Amino acid sequence: MSPFSIKTRSYINDYKKILRRHVTQSTYAAKVRTLHIKRQELRHLSDVDLFHIANRILYDIESWLVNQNISASEYSGIDEFHKNIKKHISAHQFDNDKITQPDQQASRAIVESVQLLCMPLSEKTSALLKKNITLIHKIGAADYLDKLSEALYKKNMEMNNHFQPIIQFFENEQHNNNR
Repeated sequence: MSPFSIKTRSYINDYKKILRRHVTQSTYAAKVRTLHIKRQELRHLSDVDLFHIANRILYDIESWLVNQNISASEYSGIDEFHKNIKKHISAHQFDNDKITQPDQQASRAIVESVQLLCMPLSEKTSALLKKNITLIHKIGAADYLDKLSEALYKKNMEMNNHFQPIIQFFENEQHNNNR
């Protein structure tokens, strides 16, 4: 089970507890059924399914908050729960039938890129560096871009401009993403 799955299941169970406290038994049963958060249904769900259920729960909470007194929702903790689950979901993305965490992807890409800079420049190394540069630009991780830029320029100076094509690619990506 992935960390995303564990945390999301925890939020779903917390939401069921909130529902039990704040709505009638018949409303609770109807919501559990329509949101597909019965215990038996949750057992075998993928991260993607859990992502969609969590988004439905967010929508349900937002609909409920519109109809409620704000101070009552703050008092009951629903407002805080809403902020926490929204933060959790927004830290992940649905990408190619899987759930990813962009910060972790950028982190892995920068580590791999620095490792690749220690290897001789070949077509494969160049292709992997370009893939990582594109990914980091796509995610928009400015701090990682700065670190990668610094490492590229330093390595290029050490290698007598041997990495100039990679630097040119990096600058082109930066220019294309600043539009």
